[in-house]
Amino acid sequence: MAAQTPGSNPSEKHKTHRGSNLKRWLLRLLMLALLAGVGAVGWRQFREFRKHRMVARARMLIDQKDYPQAMLSARRALQLNPRDATVVHMMVELAKSAKTKEELFWHRMLSELEPGVAANNIAWADCALRYSERLIAEQALGRVDEAGKKTAAFNDAAGRLALLANEVPEAERHFTEALRLEPGNAEYRVHQAMVRLYSDKPEQQQESRETLEKYIADPNLRPVAARALLDDLLYRKRDWSKALEVAKQVQSAPDATFGERMVYLGLLRNFQRPEFHSYLLEQQELAATNPEYAGTLITWMGENTLVMVAVSWAKSLPEVIATKQPVPPALGECFAMLHDWESLKALVSEGNWEYAEFLRLAFLARVQRESGDLLSSRNSWIGAVKATANRADAILMLTAHATKWGWDNEVQDVLWTLARRNTDQKPAIDALYKSYTESGNTRGLLNVSTRMLEINGKDPIALNNVVLLSLLLNTNVERALSLAEDVYRLQPKNPGIISTYAYSLHIRGKTDEGIALMRTLDEQNLNDPSAAAYFSAMLVESEKPETATKYIEIAQTGKLLPEEMALVKTARETLLRRKVDQNAPQ
Repeated sequence: MAAQTPGSNPSEKHKTHRGSNLKRWLLRLLMLALLAGVGAVGWRQFREFRKHRMVARARMLIDQKDYPQAMLSARRALQLNPRDATVVHMMVELAKSAKTKEELFWHRMLSELEPGVAANNIAWADCALRYSERLIAEQALGRVDEAGKKTAAFNDAAGRLALLANEVPEAERHFTEALRLEPGNAEYRVHQAMVRLYSDKPEQQQESRETLEKYIADPNLRPVAARALLDDLLYRKRDWSKALEVAKQVQSAPDATFGERMVYLGLLRNFQRPEFHSYLLEQQELAATNPEYAGTLITWMGENTLVMVAVSWAKSLPEVIATKQPVPPALGECFAMLHDWESLKALVSEGNWEYAEFLRLAFLARVQRESGDLLSSRNSWIGAVKATANRADAILMLTAHATKWGWDNEVQDVLWTLARRNTDQKPAIDALYKSYTESGNTRGLLNVSTRMLEINGKDPIALNNVVLLSLLLNTNVERALSLAEDVYRLQPKNPGIISTYAYSLHIRGKTDEGIALMRTLDEQNLNDPSAAAYFSAMLVESEKPETATKYIEIAQTGKLLPEEMALVKTARETLLRRKVDQNAPQ
């Protein structure tokens, strides 16, 4: 057999060919992967390039004051990157320029994208205060860090929030601190004058009025100064003609806000002035060009017994205005007031209300409940809660509507959804506490106080509430009695904590010690109906039970929890029984 030369073997050739194919396929796969990677990078670069172009165009349009087109470009940029803080900053700026409440939404998003930036949260609070959204302002300021709380801007916002909550001394403290940090800031000076109108010193009141009248000439400060003067005039009922004169002066300025116009409209209606109707027509004409104005006017008319007028006018709005937020929810509330369920159903059955989609679903739930379809109503309500996407402002708005409708269970569900979150629980917790207090729901108050303690285990007020409410409900009594002494050591001079600890001593059978502790309170604190209720319960067990009569009478003047009223009732019945026993023949 002839010898074979290398490579002449057929099987060897096949192996070589197969190896070459494998190399080519590997090379192709490598090239495809490389191209895919380059393509992905290129696509990202292209999207980034487009976004920068949209942002640059929006900035140019803002400089030209073409806000609608600027908003369109900014929204396109946001579609390319929804979490771009630079674009969201621009959306905040545009919403503020357009004077639309949507600004609150963008502030919230910016706070989430840049959580550590105190200026963002203070600006969010400032926006909320401009719209009198107290709970949202609390939420925003609650996110400010310790360094941010030492700034003039924070103190000014905190002062306005305190004033909105009618906490005058706290408001003045913050405004004074803001001026100390920035003594030349005219806006802070106006705010300080505004709060000092509530002073009990006539000379300080007059000085504040003079300061405010001086700053009415400043276009930037006029709205605040004029509104403060108006509030003073109306609150003190000093001069109705002057109040109308100031309001008219403010609304007639070229840069007057729609809110200032609404204040004047309200005064004309309240004082039954003949020019009210012509002025209302003027505002309707203006509002027909701006959805934010239109929504505000519809809501105002609905709340001022002009709901039929509001509906009739809303139907005349051009579609480009009628379909934009916040017009649909405002109109929906009018239909609900009129019990016009067919019109409300037509409004909410289809479409998307963008950032207010949760309200569309809530109104749909209302329509379905009114028609008897309870299962669908429940599902739509669950959808509305989900559509809030855990936004505190949306949840609170949903709660406000449910409260108007008397949907108490739904209100509690929504607020607890917010209260159980890891952040921004305070507005919901405050609302729950207020609701349970007004309804006398002691168990609900205990649940809220327990949740407050979960958030901050060192909060003495929450701890004191848990102790007292547990004793009233006769639940976890041993633990409550043990905690009562711990709380008292933390704040031994707090009147509420003293009252709780004294009552715990009474429960332990140490009534005399409890009475002695209660007597350390001054007369003002002892005359508080709640404290008087506990004091009367102790006094009827003392050697001189007749002294309990005074505090039983004081307790009966206040709004007490059912268990507190039971304490007072028992104390009163015990005294009456003893009197009967004393007068009975031996």
